[in-house]
Amino acid sequence: MKSTLDLIDRLAISIYSFMPNAAPYLVLKRIGIATSRRRVEFYTLEHLLSELPVPGAILECGTYRGGTLLGMAHVLGKRGLRPRMFGLDSFEGFPEPVAQDRRDDGDFHPDVHKGALGDASYSGLIERIERLGWTDHVHVIKGFFEDTLPQLNAEKYSLVHIDCDLYQSYMTCLEHAYPRMLPGSIMVFDDYRVSEGVYPGADRAVDEFFTDKPEVLERLPDPRGLRTFARIVR
Repeated sequence: MKSTLDLIDRLAISIYSFMPNAAPYLVLKRIGIATSRRRVEFYTLEHLLSELPVPGAILECGTYRGGTLLGMAHVLGKRGLRPRMFGLDSFEGFPEPVAQDRRDDGDFHPDVHKGALGDASYSGLIERIERLGWTDHVHVIKGFFEDTLPQLNAEKYSLVHIDCDLYQSYMTCLEHAYPRMLPGSIMVFDDYRVSEGVYPGADRAVDEFFTDKPEVLERLPDPRGLRTFARIVR
């Protein structure tokens, strides 16, 4: 298979492998490892994972190009942790949206349609993980959630990051993950109340799912804490 990485990509990965805890910002950026310096929306995950006990696995629903998955692995690696990590994505874009994804005016946002965000490369992400030497603990599973999540039914989670935009996708991931969350674990919702009317289905799914649950939705007090999360009560 032809490599998806050019010479500069490979050089950046070599530098990272030599000094992962002190890799320069431009190296992380070139590899595609998310940091809050480059993407402020990553701050919430970065902060939570810097101190969260991690006895269980990490799950990401909606991995896209892998920046957040690699970013989480980087943060945990700096702590000397290599938990099982699973990144799930269709790598074909959105499934068909449903009625709950419509805006209040009854229309879908122009970005909400079957196949949207389908420009991510599965093979490219796999190659980066291989070159980083992370194949022992970072796993990418290709397919739609209803087909792939059952493969993880035996897992227990310390953190779940849901970033899949649409109502039914959110509900499928919530219904799988919630009963498998460990005491004190955290669920982070990337799209909740931040999409400016693009993904109202994500808001509706989270609100409906937690209506009868004891968890409280919260954000970090720091203004960079743009993502909503829930600490799981057990």
